[in-house]
Amino acid sequence: MASNDKTLGGNYDQMKTSLSSSQIKSIEAKILNIARATGRSSMEARTLFLLERATARMLMDSMLQQHLIFKGGYVALRVYQSPRFTSDIDAIIKGIPPEDAIQRIKNSVNSTVLANLADSAQHRR
Repeated sequence: MASNDKTLGGNYDQMKTSLSSSQIKSIEAKILNIARATGRSSMEARTLFLLERATARMLMDSMLQQHLIFKGGYVALRVYQSPRFTSDIDAIIKGIPPEDAIQRIKNSVNSTVLANLADSAQHRR
């Protein structure tokens, strides 16, 4: 992803964190331990951590909880422990009009970007 990806509405060169350097080091150490334990690269472990936290934020929307159906490599990896790596989340929406679903996803992402789920993954615009 480019550092200034306008499709996601952000200028990532301007991103700041409220985490201390010791917190960042602690998170990095945990991610590296997970990478070692699972045989994945540190980049893969970071990517999976962020995908998981993004999923948690999307599912804060009760409508999306009911109508968002995950599929593909992310499900294979998380549910079936597939060795295949994925760098995205595939999903379909069922039971609501596509236009409503798209707007809800956009609203959900925009309103939860700053959500603090006490997981140390802080997304800021």
